[in-house]
Order: sequence, then C-alpha cells, then structure tokens
Amino acid sequence: MKLAVVTCAYGPRELSDMTARWWRSLRACSGNFSTIIVAQGLAPLPDDVKPEALVLSRENKGFAWGMNRGIQAAFRLDPTLDRVVIVNNDCTFPQREWLEKLHDRVRSYGSVTMPLNTKCNTKAMVEEGPFPTGRLMLYPYGPAVCWSLSSFMIASIMKEFGYPLFDPDFQKGWAEDNYAAAVIRKLTGDSRPFWLEPRSWIKHEGSVTVNHVIQEERSLEWTKQNERLLSTKLYSLEAREIEKMDPSFDPSKLIGWPGDLETNTPK
Repeated sequence: MKLAVVTCAYGPRELSDMTARWWRSLRACSGNFSTIIVAQGLAPLPDDVKPEALVLSRENKGFAWGMNRGIQAAFRLDPTLDRVVIVNNDCTFPQREWLEKLHDRVRSYGSVTMPLNTKCNTKAMVEEGPFPTGRLMLYPYGPAVCWSLSSFMIASIMKEFGYPLFDPDFQKGWAEDNYAAAVIRKLTGDSRPFWLEPRSWIKHEGSVTVNHVIQEERSLEWTKQNERLLSTKLYSLEAREIEKMDPSFDPSKLIGWPGDLETNTPK
C-alpha cells in the first residue's frame, strides 16, 4: 500500500521545533510512505528535516487550506497513491508500526481509519498504548487529529465539491472536520464511516498549534463564524443530490488543483 502522510504547521520557533519532532518521529516508523509538510508562516525548519515535499506560504491560511494543499502536493508527487494520512503536527509516533497496523484491516475504500489518540480516547488508554487484540470500532465522526482516507474518497470529494477534503470556506478556527465528516457520510451512504483501529496508537500533545493561534489571532471570532457557517452548510448538504462514490474510476485523473503551489522537494 502506497501512503503519503501530510501535516500543516504554523507559528514561531517552538512550533517549528515541534514540527521537526513530528517528522523525526514519523521517519523512524516502518512502512512505505512519503511525508509532506505545509508551512504557513512557520519559522524555518531545522536543516535535517527533509520531507518529500515542503509547501510554503508566508501567512497562516488555516487548517483546511493547509491540509488541502498538502493532499494536492502528495498526489502531484505520486498520482498512484492508495491512501493519504493527515496528521496534526503536535503528534509523535512511539509505536513504530502504527501505520501498518492502521491499514492492515482496511477493507473499504469508503472508510476513514483512525488510530488511538487523546482526542477520541481516555488518557489512560493512550498511556497504555495500543490494544493488540482490539476490535474495530465504528463511529459517525472522529476529530481530524489523524485520518487515513482512500484516494477514491479524496477523488470523489474533489469531483463533487472542487476541493480534496476540507471546505476552504472554513477559516482559522473550528468545524471544518465536522463538515468533512458529513460530506463523507453523504458520499458513502454510511452512517458510521469512521473506523477506530485500537491496534494502532499515536501520542497527541493536545492542540498545541490551536492554542497558539487563539492567543495570537482572532481564532475565537473565526470559531463563531465557522459555527454559523457549519449550520448553513449542513442544511444545504442535506438537500443536495450527489453521486455516490464509484471505485471504478481512476482517481489520478481527478487530483489536480489550479493555483499557486510552491513545492520544495529536497534531494
């Protein structure tokens, strides 16, 4: 299985250093994957951090914009990817085989697979690590700390909505993953498309970037705007007629996004 792991990052040196820890921890993991970092007004990364693609923006355009651009960069590097894994940059990966465990029971191109992490599990569970004999648990939604999506899912969203995962109307704040989950439920016709894989485990430090943005910017104001926007968009989505996902088409033909993308691919 060919994977790309994507994150987006913003902020001063301390958050740049955190992103460097993310990358170093990830590169120590097993599996066949590339790494993509979207740096939005981020202090320069240390010289040893060499993702396959580094997408640069001088300003912080938010989580939705950053992850969408990272997904775009991933498919420009390799249009034949099977899945893309989006992960917060305030995570580390003590379980070396977490990516392999996350995917070895995936049987549906319509599922969004998630590892154990602090956003969807108790602190005690995270401290204990993965559950080797745990059963898959199905949910209607899971916070986008870490989502693994098939290329068919991404291509279906792109075909229907014109962006690869998150609606760019959602600015710096909250609700982009709530709406993306609703879109995924609509596309798949599945009320519980989010699969929690308890045998895969990552460590989440706890919304470090979000807390910084709240202190530095108008994030609370953006959050209120996004809450109102979410209500409007969910109402429109409910009434919208859309095509269900089709696994027979070639997703590489649909992945493409015009616009300003600066990608630095280290040698």
